[in-house]
Amino acid sequence: MPLDGYFLTKLNEEILTAIKGHFLRRIKMPSKRSFLLEFYRRKTTYLYIDLSSNSPHLRLSEDMENESDHPFLHSFKRLLLNNRLSDIIQVDKDRILKFQFVSNDPFLGEIKRELILEIMGRNSNLIITENNIIIDAYLKRFNEHTRSILPKLEYVPFPTNKTIFKFENIHTYESPRDLFRDCMGFSMDLAKFVYEYKIDIDNEPLKPVKYNQSFHAFDLRLGNPIYFNSLSLLLADVYEPLKRISPLYKQLEKDIKRRQDRIKQLTIELEKNQDYDTYKTIADAIYASGLDLKSNHTEYMGYALDYTLSLNDNAQKLYKLYKKKKDSLDHLKNQISIRENELIYYQDLLDNFDDLDLNDLAEELNPKPKKKRSKKQTHEIYNGPDYKIHIGKSSHQNEYLTHELAHKDDYWFHVKDAPGAHVILQGNVHEASIRKAATFAALGSPLKHASSVPVIYTKIRFVKKIKGRPGFYVTFKHEKTIYIDP
Repeated sequence: MPLDGYFLTKLNEEILTAIKGHFLRRIKMPSKRSFLLEFYRRKTTYLYIDLSSNSPHLRLSEDMENESDHPFLHSFKRLLLNNRLSDIIQVDKDRILKFQFVSNDPFLGEIKRELILEIMGRNSNLIITENNIIIDAYLKRFNEHTRSILPKLEYVPFPTNKTIFKFENIHTYESPRDLFRDCMGFSMDLAKFVYEYKIDIDNEPLKPVKYNQSFHAFDLRLGNPIYFNSLSLLLADVYEPLKRISPLYKQLEKDIKRRQDRIKQLTIELEKNQDYDTYKTIADAIYASGLDLKSNHTEYMGYALDYTLSLNDNAQKLYKLYKKKKDSLDHLKNQISIRENELIYYQDLLDNFDDLDLNDLAEELNPKPKKKRSKKQTHEIYNGPDYKIHIGKSSHQNEYLTHELAHKDDYWFHVKDAPGAHVILQGNVHEASIRKAATFAALGSPLKHASSVPVIYTKIRFVKKIKGRPGFYVTFKHEKTIYIDP
């Protein structure tokens, strides 16, 4: 992606100059996956951090409103608010920054903690550590085969076999792809520039620039350049959320907010109903007490009773309450599961908004009653020399391609662990057709700016729709993975 390791090096220098030695005075969440850090020392400076899968980045920013919340935000404030930023360290040339904070406790003395930002597409994360032990993270993950991000575990960066580029070794690389594959910090654009012009990139002057389809920290001598006075201004321009003007985008945001609020309400209700046994215990005790069941009481065993009812009627009321709360648990859990699946669906649509067919999306979000959907689909088609590729850009198109158009021995492609287009390959299957289909899958996803996008593929016969979930989600098996540089 253009925001590669070398871009991040220059961006870190710009940010560090502005906020080193400053105190973290306030933390906001302008959206579900973004944070705004307010630093102060003689003047106020704002740092914006975006963890969205389609626009992960950080930049110096203007002030923004606080419009969201997250459990991690509370840990963030408790652990780092009013701490002084002593340094920002980049891990080699990787897309990982360690913000080093210092505070003084009257009893414990100096306390050092790190806020680690990982800019990794959909896996972008914020992690707080002390002595390299994880305290909390925005995204907590467990994986028995690779690294896990959980409290009390040691923080370990993403594993890599790449090395740091040294200009004196440039003659050892036979192509830009070798440079991109073997060295840390390179996007493919930057690798081509360094290889073709034999540039010592560590000494190349900063020149924030945007071209038609890309942006960079250095002038790569491409066509139609637009230059900026800083990397932060460049990033603000690139990620300016013009798409949010769309009523469909706003509708998705509202749909997400409604599901989040409903999940909170259902979770609170579920927690309240977990004590259903208490009511049966009190009712049983009333009958075992030997008291006159026709008498009236204001309370029993500390539980307030309805004085207008007899002890017997109160006990029966408790039994009914016990049954109601017990029977509600499965229903509440099911409702929470339904809303969580809906939340995933709407969030995936939002993350992949730029690559969707908006006409199909409008019909998907606002289906008209009593209207049978036409089977004729308008999806994108690419004709190769001996193969054909079909690209779906909505749930309707994806379902049509996978379950109606494709044959059981055609191949299905999709980016790994992210929303995106379902791509069907028909005709001859060889390295060129596989790479082409995988490229369309990568370009039809929020990971399209990444330097290396994992794309899975398998035969249609091994792809099954997940019933009961909104949108078009599938399970698959016997898949292979190919890495694509879009």
